[in-house]
Amino acid sequence: MSMVSLLFLLSRVKGGIDLSDVITVILTSYNKPDLVEKSIQSVINQTISNWELWLMDDHSNKETQNIIKTYLNDKRINFFNSNIKNEDRYKKTRYATLINKAISLSKGKYITYLTDDTTYRSNRLKVMAEYLNQNPSHHIVYGGQLLQYVDESFNIFYESESKAKEILSNASNKVDHCSVMHTREIAEKVYSTYESYWNDDPIFWHNADAEFWNRLTDFAPFYPVDGSFEVALKTPSSFQVLNKDVPDPLPNGVLVRGLSQDIYLIDNQKKRLITAKWFHYFKYQPSKIVQIPDPLLYKYETGKSVNMSDLPYQILMKKDGVEQYFLYQNNQKRKIPNREVLQFFSLNQMLAVELSPTFISSISSGSPLSSKINQLQFLPDGRLFSYKDELYLSQNNHLHNIDVNVALKLKFNIREAIKLNAEEFGSYQLGNSFIWTFKTY
Repeated sequence: MSMVSLLFLLSRVKGGIDLSDVITVILTSYNKPDLVEKSIQSVINQTISNWELWLMDDHSNKETQNIIKTYLNDKRINFFNSNIKNEDRYKKTRYATLINKAISLSKGKYITYLTDDTTYRSNRLKVMAEYLNQNPSHHIVYGGQLLQYVDESFNIFYESESKAKEILSNASNKVDHCSVMHTREIAEKVYSTYESYWNDDPIFWHNADAEFWNRLTDFAPFYPVDGSFEVALKTPSSFQVLNKDVPDPLPNGVLVRGLSQDIYLIDNQKKRLITAKWFHYFKYQPSKIVQIPDPLLYKYETGKSVNMSDLPYQILMKKDGVEQYFLYQNNQKRKIPNREVLQFFSLNQMLAVELSPTFISSISSGSPLSSKINQLQFLPDGRLFSYKDELYLSQNNHLHNIDVNVALKLKFNIREAIKLNAEEFGSYQLGNSFIWTFKTY
């Protein structure tokens, strides 16, 4: 080999890395304009330059897309907008779908991942690629990560750090999405076996990375690289934070919102918009709003907006100027005979909507409420009951078992649960449970 050829080869190798080997970074993005710029910049700031970045955006708002577009003059950065319709979001695990698209479009020898609430430390790509180059029989590496829990103003209130110490033959639910680099070769083995890279079935919304790790470890273990290589933020709007303990379907009567500020009432399994005017008029409480992931929110068909012409589900009504209360249920008013019944069902008279006697009289009458729980009593919806240390939620005169963590997530006050004896409990049929699960490995 001539001296010129040798110098040329050496110029392409730096710190154990062949600079001709491109590293593919796949960054999935959705509606985080305050954070995505930092994620992109952390790739640009890497100590090596032989990377390509695939910005896979899931049809974010204009603010997010405008920030992304400021980086597209860099020829190493590629942008893909899914243009997904909101009503279709729930049909697939969107970030897995985007990752599959990016892998098929990209060309890197090594593939690694990033999210719009995570930043790389500057040596992240160099250290991991160097390890894989020096250990050609190893196909997957993972590193440590600093996890920061922050509030809505990004103030840190808790930190934890994961470390990469062991060779893992089962990495599912142990290693974060953004802590891994693997070869394209092993990704193609996964594709040949499963006919896809990541599994984008909607059952994997919470932890599609764990499902992909499970596929990868069919072929090779995860090897540790010592060090902490990312800073990941858990914000109040992080998907896993929003998704945890949210049942599907949601009970009727829950107040929800997604990443936007629009508030909806789940009523007859439709989402009904509540404007600020009617939110105040019907005395809804901001503390009762449950923020949920957009894919779940958009899964619900949009019903009529809440107003006086279309009264909302399960409101407490009071005759104007008269100490007389009614519960609106199934398009009927149910008389509440006394304060004992109000207290029994934890109905707060301070939240009663005062309506004219004429208006209330125009609503057809249903059976009155009673504090006696038996077959003759049609249960009010949305009330918590307890029996033998289990919680139940009333819906359509059925009792639905509800996990305590789900009840807390949905802003129910479990201290208000009405205790039932065996006879009372046996007076009602059981409905489907309200639970939340995700796949374990």
